Amino acid sequence: MPQKKTRQDAPPLEGDPHVELSALGDGTILTSSADGAPYLYQGGRRKRILSPAVVLAAGVDVHPGKVQQVTLSEEELQRIPAAGPLAPAGTRQFDSGLMHLGANHWMRTWGVLDLGTGQVAAQTRTGRWNESGEKVASLIARMAAVAAVFAG
Repeated sequence: MPQKKTRQDAPPLEGDPHVELSALGDGTILTSSADGAPYLYQGGRRKRILSPAVVLAAGVDVHPGKVQQVTLSEEELQRIPAAGPLAPAGTRQFDSGLMHLGANHWMRTWGVLDLGTGQVAAQTRTGRWNESGEKVASLIARMAAVAAVFAG
């Protein structure tokens, strides 16, 4: 779990005689001691985090030891300029690859997730083969062709 810091451990903020605001690095998770509201510090601004999924979709590395967490009072948070809420933009493609479901049944799912709206456009193909596996090669080729058209 990421190391949590209290205000006493954190660098001073702008206007604070102890430390500079620049000591907070991009990707720092700021937490309000008043209401527990989380913010992401990016580019000298704080962005309200509406859900953990948004942080992951924005590409923030939240692995233990990789992210700094600091708890600040409401006054300290107000010293950091606010930006709009953290909202990822763009799309992410996904592909399960060909998965064996057992009993000669196979499945593949691929698609695109719109990070702005949360909409998913995806296709799933399934197939069943006889004991010799003669249809496996043709299905893999067909699925690759359909995925290429879908992605392009």
